[in-house]
Amino acid sequence: MLRNRKPSEKELLLELKEKINAIEHQLNEPIIINREWIEPKELASILHIARRTLADYSRRGYLPYSRLGGRVYYRLSDVNEYLSAHIIRKQPQS
Repeated sequence: MLRNRKPSEKELLLELKEKINAIEHQLNEPIIINREWIEPKELASILHIARRTLADYSRRGYLPYSRLGGRVYYRLSDVNEYLSAHIIRKQPQS
């Protein structure tokens, strides 16, 4: 017959470490977005660029944005359109 025993600290720490590793793995998975608008912090994270770089792209007119109540929002379709329009294809060598 099995006794119900309390897990040791070592077992608890091992379980916690496994859960942290699972979360880290999930964070490295591609992100699928089904929203129309996104804030700069999240967009910069998705694109793996600095927020300052994203702000520079906006200032230069590369990415349109909207402002509401002092907050900036990007339309995902605009981001996708920009990225699609700037695909770089390797030219075949002759």
